[in-house]
Parts: sequence; structure tokens; C-alpha cells
Amino acid sequence: MFLTLSCNESVIDESTLTQKQSVTDKLKSATIGTTYYVSTTGSNSNPGSETLPLLTAAYAASKVNPGDIVIFENGIYTGTPGNFFATLTRSGTSSAYITFKARNKGRAILDGQNNLALAGFSIGGSYINISGFEIKGMLGVGIEVRNGASYLNFSDLNIHDIGRGAFQNDDGRTAFTLGTGGYIVIERCIIHTIGAYAPGEYGCTYSNDWTGYQTLDHGIYIAGTNHLTIKNNVFYDCKSGFAIQFYCGTGNPSSYVDIINNTFVNGNPYQKAGHIILWNSLSNSLIANNIFKNHLSYAINVYQGSYNYSNVTITKNITSGGNGIISVGTATGVSIINNLNSTDPLFTNEIMHDYSLKSNSPAVNAGYNIGLTTDILNNTKTTIDIGAYGSLSSISSPAPSLTTYYNSQKSVSTPKNDCGSGYIGSTVTYIVEANKYSSTISQDDADNKALVDLEDHKQTYANTNGTCSAIKTYQRRH
Repeated sequence: MFLTLSCNESVIDESTLTQKQSVTDKLKSATIGTTYYVSTTGSNSNPGSETLPLLTAAYAASKVNPGDIVIFENGIYTGTPGNFFATLTRSGTSSAYITFKARNKGRAILDGQNNLALAGFSIGGSYINISGFEIKGMLGVGIEVRNGASYLNFSDLNIHDIGRGAFQNDDGRTAFTLGTGGYIVIERCIIHTIGAYAPGEYGCTYSNDWTGYQTLDHGIYIAGTNHLTIKNNVFYDCKSGFAIQFYCGTGNPSSYVDIINNTFVNGNPYQKAGHIILWNSLSNSLIANNIFKNHLSYAINVYQGSYNYSNVTITKNITSGGNGIISVGTATGVSIINNLNSTDPLFTNEIMHDYSLKSNSPAVNAGYNIGLTTDILNNTKTTIDIGAYGSLSSISSPAPSLTTYYNSQKSVSTPKNDCGSGYIGSTVTYIVEANKYSSTISQDDADNKALVDLEDHKQTYANTNGTCSAIKTYQRRH
């Protein structure tokens, strides 16, 4: 039932966590390299300067060396059908990371155009930073980390609408797929709307009682990864699988994994397993200061089976929804202590996906002290809060914030056009509900995303939901 990937192990204390973060949290290079620029109006015949930028991420990836920085200008970048936007095989060094980043957070958009492109980045090299992109519409994965790739930092990404379609196969679709590398940080990212359509969604149907749409697609898939930190991220609407899934088809264990100060909302509506699945051997790891809301039953599932767990601590998390249990079953080597179950975290505006905390939230100053002093917006916090966001009462130095715009409801009426000779199709109205799409650019940009949705799906929806009627013919009387 779970995605398989071919892939290759003391009690957690604050000093260990702090030391690990200081090693992996690197978004600058000590060695000064070349800065390249990429633009939707550029050309790969250009030198890649600011005034004569390159055109594609793939070509930029073929040029970089340790210490180089690739800056993507604002715009929508479209990939080629069936391919990655870029495969990063070159590596930086410990003192000279290679960096790919958007000039402005969220304004460089890698658009897979509703499953035409296979994926965003495929990473085979090490010592790489990726920051600031919106990655959407891919067929398979937002970012793939191949076995062995290590020392990677992913920050300020918005990865969504991956693998949105009707797929009756065992291929899993993910925002991140992580192999057997290590020393990886995923922080300040928003991951949502991942995986296959459910029956009836956009007219989708499956045959032979297919249930793969319930379990195969995940926010982050972890297949034997070590020294991994997942912090200050938001996951929502990962309904075709789970927000985070540990599993490795070849049995390679994970170790030193910290899942801290994240917010998980609207989990799998079909499976009691919840938001996080531990389905692989794991040691020396911490799941703390997370908010889990709106799961069918359990927030976290720990499956013992043949797996070995050692020094895994689940503490100071909040659950709301389901039956309030932090984990189903028992597993030797896993300690589940001091969690707040059946507790409303009091989000500021959940309907609008604003998961910041109200000043009276029970998550304020209720967490486990792991030395994390900033939130998802890079605000400095003065209290030890639970979840990705701090509350206004706990933020001492607010970072500049961007206004978020949400689309208004849009609709279009389209006639069914596959009825065949002698029949005419009915006209069907396809609706994109308000607040489905967001933008930090403008209201028009958010509405345009909804209009693109209409154009992409109206005919399929009409053909699936419309009806055919015989064309009446009349004989003229003489």
C-alpha cells in the first residue's frame, strides 16, 4: 500500500540538535564564485550575466562550479514534457556551496503545466542550496534527491499540485523524495495539494476497486536518509497519502532525523494513520513542537513490524481532530511523552490557510526547547512555541511580510463534445471555488491561476459530467 523506492542508523539532547543545525544550515558560500542569472526572456547563448541572462535551469546547471550562485528572475518557467526542469549532478564543497535561488521569494515559478513536466529538480550532487521557488504542476515530484546526495539545504519553497490527475499505477507522487544521502535541511516551506484525485474529483473514476489514491502520494518521502532536519514548514491537503512517510524498499534505516516546529493540517481522509508514518527503522530522532490538525484518527503511526527503533522521542506536539491520540500502537525504542491531545491550536484564519497563532493559543510558549528562535517567516521569537508560526505576542522582530491574495470564484460553461454523430452534448458549468489559489503578487495573479484551471479542466469536466441527447429532425410538410 505504500510507495517503495530502491535505496541503500542515546537520548536526544539540545546540544546535539544545536550542533547539527550549525553544521547544516548554510545558505552562503565561503568561496566567492560566479553569479549567473536566468530569465524567461533570456537565451542559453548568452553569458548568463544580469543584462544577458540564460534561459533555462537545465543549462545553468551544466555550467556551475563550487561557489557559484544562479539567480532566477521573476516569471513563469515551463519545462519540457516528460523531463526534469534541471538535473544537478555537479557538487559544491563544504566551503563553497552551489546555490539556485529566486531573486524574489515565490516570484520565480517552475510550472509543470498540469503534469507535462516530470519534476522540478533532480539532485545527484552535494553541497547545494535551493531557495525561494514556487514549484507546481509536476507529474511526479517537486524535488528528487538521489541516493548519496548530501549537504543540501531547501528553504522558502512553495511546492504544490504535484501529480494531480487520475493515475491507476503504483508510482508515488511527492513534493520531496529523499534517498540515502544525509545532512539535509528542509525549512520554511509550504507543501500542499499533493497526489492523485479522489473518485469523483474533476470527474475522476478508477476501475477494479483501485485504492492507490489513498496511500501512494506524500509531502516528503524518506527512504533511508540520515541527519535530516525538517523545521518550520506547513503541510496541508496531503490527502492521497501522508505529509511525511518513512519507508525504504531495501531496508536502509534512517537516523538523526528531527521533525520540529511544523504545522500539519487536513490529513488523509481515508486512513487512520494520520500525518506522519514511521514505517522504517529509525534511531536518535526527535518529533517535537508540531501541530497536527484534522486527521482521520491518529496524528502519527509507528509501525513496529520487523523495524528497529532506538532513542526516538515524540514530545510537546499538539493534536486536534481525530480521536486525539498522538500515535497508534506501541513500539520498543519510541518514547511518547508530554503531548497535548485534543487541543485546538487556535489558528488565526484556518480557512485562508493562515496558520499563525492567536495570542491565546495553547501552542504559545508550550514547546520543547531545542534552540530554534525563528519561525516560518524568519521572525525572531521570544517564546518557545509549537508549530511553524509564532504568535504576534511572541515575535520580537517581525520580518517583512508579503500580502497574500486569494482567487475569487470563477466558472465557465462548456458543452460536452464527445457525443458522436446524431447526438448533441449538454452544457456543463465547471467552477473553481474561491480561495483555491493564492499569490503574493496581486489579486489579478491569483485570479489568473483560477482562470488557467478553468481552461485546463473545463472540457474534461464537461465530457465526464455532461449528457448526450439525440438531435431531433423534422420533415417539411408539402
